Amino acid sequence: MKFLRIHLQTKFSVAVITVVLFFGSVNIYLIYQGVSTALKKELQKRLIYIAKNLANNCATPILYEDIITLQKMVDEVLVLDRDIGYCFILDQNNKIIVHSFADGFPKELIAANILGANDSLQIKLLSSGDEVYRDIAIPILSGELGIVRVGVRQHQIQSQIQRVVITFVAMVVLFLILGILGAVIIARFITKPISNIVEVAERLDLEAHPVRIKPTSRDEIGYLTVKFNQMIQRLHRLYHQLKDSQQKLIQTEKMAALGVMAAGIAHEINNPLAGLQNAIRRILASPSNQEQLHRYQPMIQSALNHIAEVVNNLLGFAHPLEDVVEPVDLEDLIEKALLLVAYRLEKNRITLKKEI
Repeated sequence: MKFLRIHLQTKFSVAVITVVLFFGSVNIYLIYQGVSTALKKELQKRLIYIAKNLANNCATPILYEDIITLQKMVDEVLVLDRDIGYCFILDQNNKIIVHSFADGFPKELIAANILGANDSLQIKLLSSGDEVYRDIAIPILSGELGIVRVGVRQHQIQSQIQRVVITFVAMVVLFLILGILGAVIIARFITKPISNIVEVAERLDLEAHPVRIKPTSRDEIGYLTVKFNQMIQRLHRLYHQLKDSQQKLIQTEKMAALGVMAAGIAHEINNPLAGLQNAIRRILASPSNQEQLHRYQPMIQSALNHIAEVVNNLLGFAHPLEDVVEPVDLEDLIEKALLLVAYRLEKNRITLKKEI
C-alpha cells in the first residue's frame, strides 16, 4: 500500500483557511445581525421623530384648514430625508387631506396600517412592487384631528448592511491571503531543516563518514537537528562495533572449526598408527615368523591406505564429498580391529575369546 504523503505546508494552509473561513463566517453572521438590528432601531427612531414632529406641527394648519401649509410640510419631509418614500395626512374620518404622491394617492394604502383607538403609534412593513417600506402611523392630538402616515424605504438598511458585510468579507479575504502566505513561510521555515534531516536519513551510509547537519535555529527544530546528529554518530559507532564483533566471532568460529577438524583428523590417523605400531613391534619381535608377517601385511596396507585417504580428504576439504552408504564385512572388520589391539592385549596379559 502506497503511503499518501501530505506536505506540512499544505496542512498549515488548510488549517489557516479553515480557521479564517470559520471565524470569518461567524463574525459576518454576527455583524449582519448586529448591524441589521442597530440600523433598524436607528431607522425606527428617525421615523418616529419625523412623524411625531410632523404631527405636532400640522395641528394648527389642520384647524385652520390651511391645505397649502400642510402640503408644504409634507413636501419638506421628503426633501429633508431622501429615504422617505411617501407621506400623507388623514383626517379623523380617515379621509386624505394632503399627500406626496405625484401620480395619485393609492387608496388601499389607508387600510394597510389602521391605528387603534388607544395606540400612540403603529409601525408595519408594507411592500409595493420591489420596494419595501416601514410605515408609521402617528395620531394628531390623540387622533382628534387625524393621523400622520410616513413611509421610509427599507433598501437603505439593506444597502448599509451590504456595505458593512462587503467590507468585512474583503477583510476576511485579505486575512485569508495573508494567513496562507504566513502559513507557507512558516511551513518552509519549519520543513527546510526537517527536509534536510529526511534527505540525510535516506542517503545514510554507515560505511562512509557521518554527515553532520548544521542547526539553523535554537528552537525545537534546532534541538531535533542536534539530537539527529548525535543519533547518526551513535549509529556509526555501533555499526563499526558490531562489524568488529562479527569479525571476531567469525575468527572464533574458524578456530573452533579447525579444532574440531584437527581432533577428527587426529582420531582418524591415531587409530591406524596405533595398529601400525603394534604390527611393527610384533614383526620386529619375531622377524623370522613368516606366518605373522603375512597376517599383518594386509592390515598394514589397510592402515596406510586409510591414512592416505584421510590426507586426501583433508586436501579436498574445500569440496567435501557426499556420504556413501555401502555394505561391509563385519567379520573382516572385527579381525582388523583385533589385529590393531592384539599387541596391547598381549602386553597387558589379556586373553580375548572370539566367537563369530
